[in-house]
Amino acid sequence: LLRSLDEDDANRQYAVIITEEVSRMERIIHALLDFIRPQKQTRAPVVVDSLVRETIGRYLARLEERSISLDYDLQAEGAVVRCNPGEIQQVLENYLVNAIQATGDGGFVTVATRALDGGVRVAVMDNGPGFAPDLADKLFSPFFSTKPTGSGLGLTICGQIIRSHGGVTAAVNRPGGGAEFSFILPFPRDEDEAGFAGTPAENDLS
Repeated sequence: LLRSLDEDDANRQYAVIITEEVSRMERIIHALLDFIRPQKQTRAPVVVDSLVRETIGRYLARLEERSISLDYDLQAEGAVVRCNPGEIQQVLENYLVNAIQATGDGGFVTVATRALDGGVRVAVMDNGPGFAPDLADKLFSPFFSTKPTGSGLGLTICGQIIRSHGGVTAAVNRPGGGAEFSFILPFPRDEDEAGFAGTPAENDLS
C-alpha cells in the first residue's frame, strides 16, 4: 500500500504509520518468542576477543553516523570459553544498541574485556545519562523498560542467555557519568577441552 501511494497523497502518512507500527509489533513478537523459547544448547569453543570484535564491526557504520567514538579495550588475552556464539552476540548487540541510544551525538562507547580468575568479563560503557539508582534491580526484569517503546524483554533475554551459560550479568552507573552493562562467562571446568592457555589476568574493569 505504501509503495503504491504517491508522495503527495493525503493517505500516505497513514500508510507510513501502519508500516512502522507493524514493524514494531513484529519486533515485540520476536522478543516474546525469544523470551519463551528454550535456550539452545549448542556450544563450541570461542575466542572471546574475536567474537566481541566481530560483533562490534557490525555497528561501526551506525556509530560513525552518530559521530560516536568507539574505544576497543580488549584484553582477555586469547581466553576461550564454550558458548553459543550467536546467543552471546545477541547479548553484546543489545548492550551496544542501548549504549548507542543512550549516548548523544559526539559521545563515546567503550567495549572492554578482561580474563578473570575463572572466567571472562565483557563490558559495554557509555557516557550517556545513566539510569536512576532505584532502577538497578529492575533493568533485567521482564517487561520493564525505560524507553517509551519496545517490549521490555531485551535485557531479560540477555540475562537468560548468560545464566544458561553459567554466567552473571550486571549494570552500574559509572562514577564519571554514563552506564556500564557487563556479563561474565565462566571458563569450562576442563579448560583443556576449550583450548584455553595461559593464566587469566587478575585485573578487572571496576
